[in-house]
Amino acid sequence: MFTKMITAIASLAISSFAHAGAANAEITCVSDSGKTKIEAYIPGDMLEAGIALTVEGQTLSRINRAFEDDSKLNNYDLSKSYPNYEIATIATVTDFSNKVLTLHVLDKKYDYTEILLIGIPETFKVTSKGYDTSATFRAKLTSKDPRDSKKYLRDVSLSCKYHYSL
Repeated sequence: MFTKMITAIASLAISSFAHAGAANAEITCVSDSGKTKIEAYIPGDMLEAGIALTVEGQTLSRINRAFEDDSKLNNYDLSKSYPNYEIATIATVTDFSNKVLTLHVLDKKYDYTEILLIGIPETFKVTSKGYDTSATFRAKLTSKDPRDSKKYLRDVSLSCKYHYSL
């Protein structure tokens, strides 16, 4: 698992985005119990990103540094989707031909990981047509626990959906 994570992060440094145009992707995930949920607007072609992780009604919201000076980008009101958000660094690696999706959220001082979502390669089902890409997959989540900021969630299994469209 650690080797795959390092490979994915290294790929981020050398990869270019596979999609043409200018749009971001949406991802939603839910645990089998329904108690843990992720709703995210993640980098597709652009750097703007936001994520809300909710566990038993408590939410941890982060937006990427690209939003720091403009909380209403392209009429997208972050305060509605990500209430009480904090600035963070959000990076993703998506390479569906190799069944890879990794989402990594670092705190604003780069001191620690707040959210790490890693797709499980053998579970990916991807459909693409033109500039539309959809995928379903299982993922593992490690993150700060929104219910108690001193605790971490580890290896939470999630069912996820991804959608990108121009």
